[in-house]
Amino acid sequence: MEPVDYMDTFIAVADDCPATRGTIPPGSESVAARTFRLVAEHPYRFTSGDVIFSVRADRLGIRKPERAAARRVGV
Repeated sequence: MEPVDYMDTFIAVADDCPATRGTIPPGSESVAARTFRLVAEHPYRFTSGDVIFSVRADRLGIRKPERAAARRVGV
């Protein structure tokens, strides 16, 4: 997996965004819902690469003991 992490970066909402507040993604199995849950339950713990890989590994059914090896080979 290519590096996807931001360093010393503030990401803001665009001035022309029509949303007035954030919402929790619907459902429980979508990529958005899994990503939100992981970040919300563990704020500041994971890099964006960690989150992307974890969600992908969950969806592919990669067991936790096998994840480090799978990540090294770029699954």
